[in-house]
Amino acid sequence: HLTIGQALATEGIAPLFSPNTQNEVARTLVNEIEKVPPGEKISGAIQHFTHFSIARELVRACERGVIVQLIMDDDILTGESEVPEVAEFYENNLNNSCIDIRFMQTNAADRQMMHNKFLVLG
Repeated sequence: HLTIGQALATEGIAPLFSPNTQNEVARTLVNEIEKVPPGEKISGAIQHFTHFSIARELVRACERGVIVQLIMDDDILTGESEVPEVAEFYENNLNNSCIDIRFMQTNAADRQMMHNKFLVLG
């Protein structure tokens, strides 16, 4: 059984499961995002995104020349999200940033849902 640090060092990939009590996932993601050099890419899909330190680090990466692309659930824009603070978080922390954010149209009634939460760095 490898620790997250060992997995990243030896395999270049590690699953991170959240929530966790030590905030290890957020610290690991922020640390790894900081390491992505300008010109490289960070891509991901995040249904409901409300973590300030990860958002701040993604914006910093973009500002230093990393290509950051995210797909998010359109419920953030339509107000249909079951996470009430997600629209305000998006507006205050991600909207009008240099991150290329695209929205996937979803419809829970028709079982057309996007529930992903992943980032691919580098």
